[in-house]
Amino acid sequence: MTAFDKQKAKHGKQLYIDPNARLVAQGGYVAGGEASEGSNIGGDVVLPGDPGKAVFWDDFLGDTGEFEWTPVSGDTGFGLQEKITGTNGVFRLTPDSITKGLLHTSNIAITHHLMRQWKARQGAGSAYGDNLGFAARIKLGNVSRTADRIHAFIGFSDSGGAETPIYDTGTLTANAADLIGFLFSPGGDTGWSLVSVQGGGTAQLAVPAVGPTANVYETLAFIMRRSAGDTGGTAYFYRNGRLIGKINNPITDTVALTPWIGLWSQDTGIAVTYMDVDYVNIYAPRDTGL
Repeated sequence: MTAFDKQKAKHGKQLYIDPNARLVAQGGYVAGGEASEGSNIGGDVVLPGDPGKAVFWDDFLGDTGEFEWTPVSGDTGFGLQEKITGTNGVFRLTPDSITKGLLHTSNIAITHHLMRQWKARQGAGSAYGDNLGFAARIKLGNVSRTADRIHAFIGFSDSGGAETPIYDTGTLTANAADLIGFLFSPGGDTGWSLVSVQGGGTAQLAVPAVGPTANVYETLAFIMRRSAGDTGGTAYFYRNGRLIGKINNPITDTVALTPWIGLWSQDTGIAVTYMDVDYVNIYAPRDTGL
């Protein structure tokens, strides 16, 4: 008898506890809320070791380097990127003083750069269900919209290069052909904006009018889902576990993407400019169809 044969129904799902007191579930291991279609609770974390999904998890513990990440900057001054010691795994991005005020070329970010390993429709023959998930717990040191203006993007880009994937100084400008994520740009709308670009087309924008708050952690997550009749997929965005918006047909679902997390400062002489990244979690169906 296999492990899956032993699973019993629990709230309509199948699981069991093996002789070594280990919980076994066919669908893998998830913490947090259930991010199902139409649910207002989600932003779950999928844990490494899931037999059905490829999972990336970084809690920024251990080495003081960039780990799996590549630091990028549009200027010769990278600024400061460091694991903050004694903080249970926090990575801080701080633009260098010489890069401030140089628009989107002055960013400082972490990315997987040329390692584009994620697609919005990953999985062989995966017509429906969760196709790509992303979550990050971050905080910004300053969120002023009138002075000390900070721009931040947290999500996926098809480039992974030095330029900020998208920003708004009064006009929404995208530097990537395909991108999806959370944007804070003081030239745009209040709080977080939910953004995507598909195939170099016009940027899609949803404005939930929530957050961020200076120096306060929040968890930002989005999940690409495809349901019956949903030919282009839908991205559901969550903040602190609550659904705050969605975008239909957000990106080209066959284009390879890489995570990009970073910020830049529109003003010079800023006393407090940084982004703290506590963890990053990415997952997609394990079978790539190759």
